[in-house]
Amino acid sequence: MKRFLLLSGYSLLILNIHAQSVFQMQTVNGTPAFDAVANYCGQKWGEYLNSSIPIKVRVYFANLFGQTLGITIPNGRRDFPNAPVDSVWYPSALANALAGTELNPGEDDINIFIDNTANWYMGLDGNTPSNKYDLVSVMMHEIAHGLGFLALSDINNGEGSFGYVEPSDIAPLVLSFPFPEQEGKYAIYSTFIENFSGQELDDTTIFPNPSIELATQFTSNQLYFNGPNAVVANNNQRVRLYAPATFAFGSSLHHLNESTYPPGNPNSMMTPFIGLGETEHEPGPVALGILQDLGWSVNLDASINNPSKSPWMIFPNPAKEYVYIYAQSTLKSPCTWLLVNVSGTVCMQGTIQPSTELFAISLKDLVSGIYFIKIDNIALKILITN
Repeated sequence: MKRFLLLSGYSLLILNIHAQSVFQMQTVNGTPAFDAVANYCGQKWGEYLNSSIPIKVRVYFANLFGQTLGITIPNGRRDFPNAPVDSVWYPSALANALAGTELNPGEDDINIFIDNTANWYMGLDGNTPSNKYDLVSVMMHEIAHGLGFLALSDINNGEGSFGYVEPSDIAPLVLSFPFPEQEGKYAIYSTFIENFSGQELDDTTIFPNPSIELATQFTSNQLYFNGPNAVVANNNQRVRLYAPATFAFGSSLHHLNESTYPPGNPNSMMTPFIGLGETEHEPGPVALGILQDLGWSVNLDASINNPSKSPWMIFPNPAKEYVYIYAQSTLKSPCTWLLVNVSGTVCMQGTIQPSTELFAISLKDLVSGIYFIKIDNIALKILITN
């Protein structure tokens, strides 16, 4: 079992133009297969969420030294226009959606680090071999942390705290945006956490921040998320969180309880562990309920099995020297592709064979502008920036 942890040059900018929310997935040191997974997961999450502001995600394929499969650090904002709760941290992707404007121009919303030493299955079909970890499952999980599954919780010198996570806690990782100075403020997620007796952990009259009392709660194995939408999604029961007797930084409180939502449960994607061969591609009703409680506008009936509503995916987009065409299902016969400009002039064309899953097109001889890649009856818009 491997644990999830919350918390060279650039390769591809992947832009999803089909979803309710646009996820701009930029990868660092990725491979074409890795980048395809990142884009696929951005498309899937984009179908679930409504935001007029693009969600900027940078994914690093890096050596995490075998300690964890993935680490996620979201950017954050508080006290912004239209903030539902004052003096509370929201992930910047959610803050932007609520404010209706980009509050962090020039900064990423989410940094994700994926271990490049793990034995990964990078297919999109969920047919994960028993000796591999499914990258789609892990990437979907990590994106959810960046959307708000975080408590900003820690224990130091026997005292539990909210809002005192420091850059040293994630060293040697370096973020692409300034590390938010939390100043002891709670995350919006933390405001829904309560103990077995129904006492809210952000009630400082009971649980000073920081305090030994909070540390006791963090390791009680009896913590719950009590947001109204999450409760309804959980058959009108509070959602049990992962709070083991030994505190695990970046894992405790940030996940659903493993034994309550074991592998195969519809809500198991957001538990702290994943096994070899385990596949969890959908967030599940409880996770979506939690995101609603945090403030997200969620499409509960999203078309999630084929998020782009197309058998084809292209990336990067915008593109410069090359573009990849990815077949999201096995081809039964050769397919002809055309690259045309906005006037309808065919600039390039070719054939994709059934044995081809990923096909590269060189763009070096094309001028900048908007083009379309046409395959069968599908037209995919692409911006070329040569």
